[in-house]
Amino acid sequence: MFYRRKIILELLNVFDGELNEKRFYQLLFLLSTRQDDFDFHFIPLSGSPFSFLAEKDISVMKKYGYLADSDNVKIKTMPPDADVSEDMLARIKLLKKAYGKYSPKYLSGLIDIILPKYSRRIYLESITKSSATEKTPNTQFKKMIYSLGYEGKDIDQYLNILIENKVTLLCDVRKNPLSMKFGFSKSQLKSYCEKLNISYLHFPEFGIESDKRKNLEEKADYKILFKDYEKNTLPLKTKEIENLLNVISNYNKIAFTCFESNPGMCHRFYLLNFVFRNYHPDYKLMHI
Repeated sequence: MFYRRKIILELLNVFDGELNEKRFYQLLFLLSTRQDDFDFHFIPLSGSPFSFLAEKDISVMKKYGYLADSDNVKIKTMPPDADVSEDMLARIKLLKKAYGKYSPKYLSGLIDIILPKYSRRIYLESITKSSATEKTPNTQFKKMIYSLGYEGKDIDQYLNILIENKVTLLCDVRKNPLSMKFGFSKSQLKSYCEKLNISYLHFPEFGIESDKRKNLEEKADYKILFKDYEKNTLPLKTKEIENLLNVISNYNKIAFTCFESNPGMCHRFYLLNFVFRNYHPDYKLMHI
């Protein structure tokens, strides 16, 4: 069992086995603020901290019979291997001592003070289309194209980056938008983006064929691959690039995404460089 799932079970166990769903996420969030290395990250959803990863873990534990099929988050059976570290157990007990008697409404006010970005006002500002016209922090440019890989990030970390940069359109340039990593297959990613008022579009025509990605072992192999992509693939994509630029012209903050965290090891880097070099779009490019 993943350790983070043990944390969920122990949190519920210390809080008498059952929590209102909103209060559960609030307490799990407050617990995470007491950790140096987070087991869960959170996004501001409807003005309250929420974790899609925790939601998935709850669904899985319901499937295995550890949690009850209930509107509340409720233990059904405590598995024998659900023990957490003494330090984590102590943190959860301190959490109950500090916040155990408070309602979701009180906890919402407390969270607004601790991290204002989770307040309803900031949340609404962060997901409105009008916010896309604001200047991005640390830059004078209003129109931005970001390059973002999900390697090494969970879905909540990744979505937070989109929110913090006020992205309103996510362009997925994977040839095959499937992932073994939770949250990053096309249907999941699209659904989560839409819940945050972020549009999602898939552009498979800019991906690299799977057979060309075989046997990539050394940097030299990638160098050959990307050189071929720039020289023999992108120059033939005139209509596709023009269509892409036409689509994104309706947005001010756009992110192009694929797997690799290092943009230089991903075809999106070469795609965007080609577009900026040859088409001069009215955007500032930033790899994040």
